[in-house]
Amino acid sequence: MNRYHNPPVDLDDISALLARQALFKRVDRAALRGLAANVHMLRVPRRELLVKSGQCINEIYVVVDGTLKLYLLAQNGQQRVIRLLQEGAGFGEELLINQMPSPLYAEALTNCQVLAIPAPDLFDLLSSQRQMAMDMVQLLSGKIQQLMGDLEGCCLQSSVQRIAQYLYGLNDHNHQANNQIQLPASKAVIASLLNLTPETLSRGFHQLAEAQLIAIDRRQVRLLDPEGLKAVFTG
Repeated sequence: MNRYHNPPVDLDDISALLARQALFKRVDRAALRGLAANVHMLRVPRRELLVKSGQCINEIYVVVDGTLKLYLLAQNGQQRVIRLLQEGAGFGEELLINQMPSPLYAEALTNCQVLAIPAPDLFDLLSSQRQMAMDMVQLLSGKIQQLMGDLEGCCLQSSVQRIAQYLYGLNDHNHQANNQIQLPASKAVIASLLNLTPETLSRGFHQLAEAQLIAIDRRQVRLLDPEGLKAVFTG
């Protein structure tokens, strides 16, 4: 694993980046600046691993720019993508709290900039900032809900429903007024994320396009009828 530290970043810039994260939104300015002094900005080149499966980490990570892929690796070498992390998304909180090795690989899908927040500084803040402890509980609860939603999708939804919900969620998350979105990764990666084969994903895109719910051109997707797309997975 190769890590490249960027040139020194201004403390105010780091503080501003941290303040935009849900976990630190209620931390007072002085404490946030103190944390920023110990935070590292990492540059992770495309296809490099940030974390390996089985690795014990001593920091949490927040994506500043680029896309990280979290995945499991089968014995036959096949990847099962669990999550794609983009700007503002974090990784590693539950590993630090439970003091357990990572079950996942974290790989840069694109050139990434990542904030690395050391565990001792994080735990010091959790001890001194009660509201941050509550925000940590809320963050971890949200991750559990997300995993339950993923499990429900895999077990109870058809492939087309999964695809429709994923596209609708991307559009909603990115607040795209023109309903134009770009897939954050290749179709092969998206297929793995949705627990589908690439062929099934392509057929699903075709069905939604035929129903005039979407128009797709490589990784560009336009939602022609967002409410109709929502009806596909809500019934």
